[in-house]
Amino acid sequence: MATIKTFTIAGVASTAPVPLAVQRGDLLFTSGVMGKEADGSIPDDPGRQMELAFQHMITLAEMAGGNKDSIAHISVVLSDNVHRDHVNEVTIKHWPDANNRPARHSEQGSTPPGAIVECYMIADVGANSGKRKIYEIEGVSHTAPIPLGMQMGNLLFSATIQPRETGNAPEDPEEQITLTFKNTQDLLALAGGTMDDVAHMNTFIRDADVRKALNGKIRETFPEDDDRPARHTYQVPMNGKTAFNLEYIAVLGGENRTIYEIPGVSHNAPIPLAVKKGNLLFSSTVMGRERDTRNVPEDPQERIALALQNIKDIVALAGGKPENIARIKVGIAEGALREQVNAAWLNAFPDEATRPARSVSEAFVPDNALFECDFIAVLDN
Repeated sequence: MATIKTFTIAGVASTAPVPLAVQRGDLLFTSGVMGKEADGSIPDDPGRQMELAFQHMITLAEMAGGNKDSIAHISVVLSDNVHRDHVNEVTIKHWPDANNRPARHSEQGSTPPGAIVECYMIADVGANSGKRKIYEIEGVSHTAPIPLGMQMGNLLFSATIQPRETGNAPEDPEEQITLTFKNTQDLLALAGGTMDDVAHMNTFIRDADVRKALNGKIRETFPEDDDRPARHTYQVPMNGKTAFNLEYIAVLGGENRTIYEIPGVSHNAPIPLAVKKGNLLFSSTVMGRERDTRNVPEDPQERIALALQNIKDIVALAGGKPENIARIKVGIAEGALREQVNAAWLNAFPDEATRPARSVSEAFVPDNALFECDFIAVLDN
């Protein structure tokens, strides 16, 4: 059985029934980490909030036996993009060496009341802790203090891969997708990998019109139905002419991807329901659909309960148990649905010692589905 531990910091943990951080094997995953003071209050100063959020993540890594250099990837959600400078400042403060920084993805999104930032972390607190390898591509890499690619052990985490070359980007969305995939392949090659090593992609599109072109590129790049990475596509506002970008996690070397599907729950698009690479299991979007029929219950409470049950069923197909689930991301169409999520969560994961980390955020949820989830699990084998 992989190591299963839970960690918290007094005053920082959420009032929702979720752990602040969980360890599964050598990997540490957090729920949303905000910039709270020790008494649970959120300071008004944005810079102070940012510093506290990053310090809390470092503290959690230390509690699990690691340190700040164990942190592999940080997702930063900002209430407003004007706070990006604060993210960069605190990154440079804690990791002044440009060749030894965690991968990072920052985006504007929904944050809790009073919070300008909420962060989610993945760290390796095992034998690979602190052994970062950084990869950059001139003209594609970021001007901000973010490595384009960061390898720790056999895991390669990318930052946001933009559709640019020598700093310039084409205007046509299809050309943007093609260039982004080329940059993805080039980054993998620097780490000695190929597109066969990609386990999970987050793809970001400006509008629904880009989705069709993206699906075509996926079929071209990964022509075999039973050998594609898991994928979650987000429709988000983008600056200027940008219509597409992505980030990914690759598991370098080892066995090929193994795909898991559930009839009625799986996707019609070229997206596997879940993918195992190494001992990691990544899902694409999981909805509250009934097996075989693809029906979605009318009752929102039944929908989220069914989505969580589908997640547990996918993990079982891969030979895992609910306690192998490390983190679940839940997108909700509106904030009032948080109560339904918490109620279903307690039923799905009654043992607080083995609950996964979790994020809940308001997002565009397609097809009036109200909820969408994805997860990472660390399997014992």
